[in-house]
Amino acid sequence: SPRSLAASSSTPATGLGEETVREAAFAQLRAGRPLYTLPEHLRADKEIVLAAIGTERQYCYDYIASKELRERDRDVVKALVGVDGSILERCCEELRADRQLVRMALRTCSEALSWAPKSLQADKELKAIAASRAKEEKSLLKRFEAKVCGPV
Repeated sequence: SPRSLAASSSTPATGLGEETVREAAFAQLRAGRPLYTLPEHLRADKEIVLAAIGTERQYCYDYIASKELRERDRDVVKALVGVDGSILERCCEELRADRQLVRMALRTCSEALSWAPKSLQADKELKAIAASRAKEEKSLLKRFEAKVCGPV
């Protein structure tokens, strides 16, 4: 079946249309199958990768077969940074200099500003957002410690 072929083959299917194989891969992702179970050529397909990020969030990062997609493709990096700002550290210099991506990364990671160029690190608005996020992270950590370890 196309479903098992897409999951077991490491090269594009012969005899089945590539679109059929891609649709089977999308169906597998929707059914909860992780990106790493798909063949490498599908893990380098931008639309399949974006669909995987939609279900697996940042946890599929290491299984994206294309370094270009992982580190340089604005749409993929934006989707990844949107769920985990620390991924900004791993993307290309050009995208680390993108104010919108840095701002997005700061929603989940106060350290994100440190991976941006000096010009953005000096930006007052971004510094304020980073400080606010750091304060929130510290508060969350204190609550977590109190819940797990009990009162100190």
